[in-house]
Amino acid sequence: MRFRVLTYNIHRAIGVDRRFRPERIIRIIESHQADIVFLQEVQGEHERHAGRYANWPGKPQHEFIAERLWTGASLIISDQGISNETGTYTDFIVLTR
Repeated sequence: MRFRVLTYNIHRAIGVDRRFRPERIIRIIESHQADIVFLQEVQGEHERHAGRYANWPGKPQHEFIAERLWTGASLIISDQGISNETGTYTDFIVLTR
């Protein structure tokens, strides 16, 4: 059996251009057609970012991204995350098929 694995540190979906563009993250993930996806630095809900970025989702990023990419995917939280003054970051594993 063969399968494709992708690991990706999404940096809260904020690129080097300092723009929040979750659709860019989604396009990159889609382009790899991975069966298993490991995501790092996935942002949970964050009121300050929600006020700063007009397109900030009203839910944790892992839910927002998964809804747009995978119907019926298995989502596994690999740790409880790190909370600090900038929010909560968690790593996720997504089994897409």
